[in-house]
Amino acid sequence: HWWHPERMGTRTNITDDLLFLPLVVTEYIKYTGDFGILDEKAPYLRSPILKKDEHSRYENPEVSPIADTIYTHCIKALETAIIRRSHRGLSLIGGGDWNDALDKVGHKGEGESVWLSMFLCYCLNEFLPLVRSPELSAEYKNEIIELKRVINEYGWDGEWFRRAYFDNGYPLGSVQSKECKIDILSQAWAVLSDISDENRTRLALQSAEDRLVDYKYRVVKLMDPPIKQLQAGYIRNYPKGVRENGGQYTHAAAWFVWALIQSGQKDKAHRVLELLNPINHCLTKEAVERYKGEPYVVPADVYSNELFYGRAGWTYYTGSAAWMYKVVIENVLGIKRRGRKLIIEPNLPSTWDKCEVEYDYEGNKILITIINKGLKEPVISIDGIKYHNINYLTLNKTLSQSQIVVEV
Repeated sequence: HWWHPERMGTRTNITDDLLFLPLVVTEYIKYTGDFGILDEKAPYLRSPILKKDEHSRYENPEVSPIADTIYTHCIKALETAIIRRSHRGLSLIGGGDWNDALDKVGHKGEGESVWLSMFLCYCLNEFLPLVRSPELSAEYKNEIIELKRVINEYGWDGEWFRRAYFDNGYPLGSVQSKECKIDILSQAWAVLSDISDENRTRLALQSAEDRLVDYKYRVVKLMDPPIKQLQAGYIRNYPKGVRENGGQYTHAAAWFVWALIQSGQKDKAHRVLELLNPINHCLTKEAVERYKGEPYVVPADVYSNELFYGRAGWTYYTGSAAWMYKVVIENVLGIKRRGRKLIIEPNLPSTWDKCEVEYDYEGNKILITIINKGLKEPVISIDGIKYHNINYLTLNKTLSQSQIVVEV
């Protein structure tokens, strides 16, 4: 968790970290087509489990002489996450999930994370094509079905999805909550994880937009209202509207854009994406004085605190920048590398007539012009020859000498 010098790390009770291993391996294989990585071996680490009074431990753990394949490490990560579930079937939040500042919501071992349940569902579904055992594949499919059931039963709040439950069963991210009545994370991942029917997920996205998106000052809040009274963890140490405590956390805002695109709301997604673009915070002197961040780098967060509303915090934040880049390239422009295939499925806003993409393939620049015509099926032209109902190019170096037009 976090970042450290080589071999150093923090042992925590945070519950989402292990799921990023199978997720990143899946992404790598989709991009490269390199299935051989699954048979590469990596050692385990040895470290004493945390004591009851230990919140975390910063250490240089011992490297075990025992190694396993990356595939086995991924399976063990997924299996561990599957086991860490409450009696109702929701994922346990432990010492915090993606929002590690919620470290007291489930520190007694009973608190549940609705979002983590969604994320587990997503990761299981992504890893399914790589599962080598028919029995294990069937098990994961059943787990996905069960996760969807319990999320809809215990996660739906009437107009949006809840975020979590405290050890004592008190809901977070609910209209019943004293603070944090809605969290954007659950609304975005309800769509990305394909958790529920379209009526619920669209209502959830609309509720998030109504309550969390400030178009005037260009802030996409993580939650609202901020937490000060609830004993949720060190999130209370942040002022209201700063970082995870009700400010914009740009990872989550990018996921919200992705969810809007996935739900078919291209124009709205682009409008929200424009709020995240740092250069749009610096177009007037007044805006610059409010934002106080660089116009050319992505911030981790933007404050919604009443004293510093709209101010950037912690710029040069590579995680948020990476997610924004991924959303723009793969979801707006619709360009996805899949081995030797370059899939092109644009989701351009209606205000764009066309755009040009320069794709670097092994040092060869491939120029692609995308024309926005509102077609139902894409038409790809290579040097004037049209190919209907095909959404990809087979990558080769000679494409750099071709005129490529994609009509959508």
